[in-house]
Amino acid sequence: MSLDSTNYISTNIKIKNLYWVIECLGYKEIEVERELKNSYRKCFFWRPPNVDLTYVGVELNISKNDSGKIRVETRTRAGRSYVELAQQNTTIKTIRDFFGGTFETDYGKNKYIDSEDCNPEKSNIAMALYIQRWKLHNALIPIKIFAQFIEKSLHKDALAGDLYSAQVGVLPFTDHLRPCVVSPNIQLPYIIGAWENYIKNSYLSILKYVDTENKIIKPDKLSADDLEKIRTGESSVEECIVSKFSFQRPQTIINNFGQLDKKLDVNAVFDKPYKRRKIKLKTSIDNIITLRNQIVHDGFMDVKLTDKDVKRFLDEVEEAANRLYKLFAKNYGFKANFDF
Repeated sequence: MSLDSTNYISTNIKIKNLYWVIECLGYKEIEVERELKNSYRKCFFWRPPNVDLTYVGVELNISKNDSGKIRVETRTRAGRSYVELAQQNTTIKTIRDFFGGTFETDYGKNKYIDSEDCNPEKSNIAMALYIQRWKLHNALIPIKIFAQFIEKSLHKDALAGDLYSAQVGVLPFTDHLRPCVVSPNIQLPYIIGAWENYIKNSYLSILKYVDTENKIIKPDKLSADDLEKIRTGESSVEECIVSKFSFQRPQTIINNFGQLDKKLDVNAVFDKPYKRRKIKLKTSIDNIITLRNQIVHDGFMDVKLTDKDVKRFLDEVEEAANRLYKLFAKNYGFKANFDF
């Protein structure tokens, strides 16, 4: 659940000074939502300087006068990190130190929030890798909902003449038009995109936050566009380097992580089959990547591909991601957290 606080300060203060202190604390002003304009003067939001360590951020709202007091409210939502919780407590204390008054939190009057009332990750690498696994979890939810929708929408008992029928092969010239065929073929590229994004950003997190023995940055791979992005702050050196790598096929992933940190046995993640299946996870994922490339690059439609095949692949992707996350946790000294 969220944690809230309210600082009550006198209306005799200079409101510009309050805004200045809040901005010095790193908050950025955001637009007040239309339905809240009668209640709040201004609204602000804070996230860590390293945006890839942001869990939920800290919300801050300044109310209009209420019985001779100005209220400064802060909130961190469920899933907050210790960094965000520390920022919330620092904000409460700083406003009281500068402007006096009293404050209340969910822990009571003039009581700060318990510093342990947050997610358990304490190191940057633990936070960054948890966030990437969390993002993959969220990215796959729409696909799962879509799959349920398609399953309920198909006319399972209808004849092949019905375009919404699940029967394939009876009227081959119509099969590529059927939702039961189109659905799995359009789901695959999305799943693989989410998968590749997870692997790439996990790699980037390790590159940024872990001192590995053989971390190699080759500036000669940077283009003029990359250098301009670095100069303007649009991208970091690490982001520009990692953008040159591929993270789709298991063997490429194994090679990339092997070059980054020899202690990571990523091959073991893909070498073991999923559940009782006979082929290795590496081979199964690689086969689907090949099909994805045909779909995306050649406009190919596999009429034999089913939603069950996609569900199986989705399970394999999540299993591989979980194995990788557990491997990272073991190697970098934190506990894997699947509380999404």
